[in-house]
Amino acid sequence: MATSVPAHSHPTPVNGTKASRRIIPLGRYLSPAGLQQLRDYRYVSLPFESWIDKRMNHFWEWAVTLLPMWLAPNLITTFSFCHAVVAHLLIQYYSPNLINAAPRWVYILIGYLMFMYQTFDAIDGKQARRTKTGSPLGQLFDHGCDAITSWIMGIFVCATLQSGPTFLSYLLLCMALVPFFMANWEESCTSIFRFGIIGVTEGQLMIIAAMVATGVFGTEMWSWSVFPLIGVDQWKSFTLFHLLFVCASIGGIYQTLSTIGIVMKYYAKNPAESREQAIAAFLQYAFTIVLGGLWASAPSGAMQLHPRIILCVIGALTSYQASRLIICHTTGEHYSRFFPIMWPLPLVVFNEWSGRVLHGKDSAVFVDSNVVAWCYTAYVVGFYVHFILVTINQITDFLGIKCFTIKPKAQRTQ
Repeated sequence: MATSVPAHSHPTPVNGTKASRRIIPLGRYLSPAGLQQLRDYRYVSLPFESWIDKRMNHFWEWAVTLLPMWLAPNLITTFSFCHAVVAHLLIQYYSPNLINAAPRWVYILIGYLMFMYQTFDAIDGKQARRTKTGSPLGQLFDHGCDAITSWIMGIFVCATLQSGPTFLSYLLLCMALVPFFMANWEESCTSIFRFGIIGVTEGQLMIIAAMVATGVFGTEMWSWSVFPLIGVDQWKSFTLFHLLFVCASIGGIYQTLSTIGIVMKYYAKNPAESREQAIAAFLQYAFTIVLGGLWASAPSGAMQLHPRIILCVIGALTSYQASRLIICHTTGEHYSRFFPIMWPLPLVVFNEWSGRVLHGKDSAVFVDSNVVAWCYTAYVVGFYVHFILVTINQITDFLGIKCFTIKPKAQRTQ
């Protein structure tokens, strides 16, 4: 939950043109100039706007005092992230096809795991200030874990709602992905991470409440009629599931449109700033969402064969873009118009649609869908892991810090 605004003038990340002239060493993601700008990057926390955030902050301030002073903030972030991963693996075991209902205790446990994720995610920055070990790496590490968690949460919501291997599951995933990216895209353009009246904490608490309620009442609660006493049959079929879907859709659309409006107003007031990379970032993300939708709705039946692979791969691609966007914002690096991790995706989608396009058949494909899905998954995972490890290594080497341990105070003051 690291939220920040630079204390210096607007950096040259997504908006600048200087980054395009930098030379990044082969196999690396940051140039020497980008690392230097990262060292000079300063940020301060914005005040909470939401009522819940202000109240929860008292709890978080108390919770951080329970931690030992030797515990590194990034280790807390990792521990927080592990809770989300365990929740994801747990529901995957019981509902691999997003249809099967898990035992009720599973949903209650997931609610607990997500509460612990939220708590540790909120206090890692407080621990950094408490131990005076804050660094730009902490912000990048925290946002990177949040980017992955956004689609992890989306997938186990699909499993809880039993939306199945359908295009509907993909839409539910997008409702978790799009608001996260748009918030970071807005920050990369305006240098301000905007808290809303209803923000991340409220969304997380609603998911936690939904998990606990599912554990108490069972998955059948999502088929309960919202208007049981109304005589119109059509309204009787409007269930809690439909209500949640409508509310999430409205929230996602509002977040997207309001962000675009704020960014457009920002550029209108700052006409001298380049819009090129901001547009490139937005279009590449939109292109990914569209291609993901085509993959999920392909006539070859790829979504029915391996729904979790499709959802996880698209989630990983979008979180990768969000992470690169955050890094470009803090280092001034060039944001690529089409990252190499994306290159095979159009071919993957074409393979699933090739039968319909070329032969008028729904099932014919050039390469078996399972082979394509698993090969691209391995490619994405390998690329993503390389990006994480290399970037962390570059930053820690340059700043002279450790990622998961705190140097003794005598060494930090040298």
